[in-house]
Amino acid sequence: MSSEWFYIQQWKQHSWETLLEHRTVKVAWDLDDGTQGETLPQFVKIPDGIDLTEKSIFDYLSRTFGWNVLDWSVATRRTK
Repeated sequence: MSSEWFYIQQWKQHSWETLLEHRTVKVAWDLDDGTQGETLPQFVKIPDGIDLTEKSIFDYLSRTFGWNVLDWSVATRRTK
């Protein structure tokens, strides 16, 4: 196994732990020519009742905000 594989696994583990702890995702919305872009949130906290699976998160975001989601990622906090 390469060291690259090891770092990818560490990154995935850290992302999963961050999602479990904060339940917050960064969302890329599927918008028509920027329509509504300024009114949709970039960061969304996923409620406790929603499973933290890719499908459940996509479904929750689409149902709640009424727009399709292009992609989402785990939101990270950066300290200065």
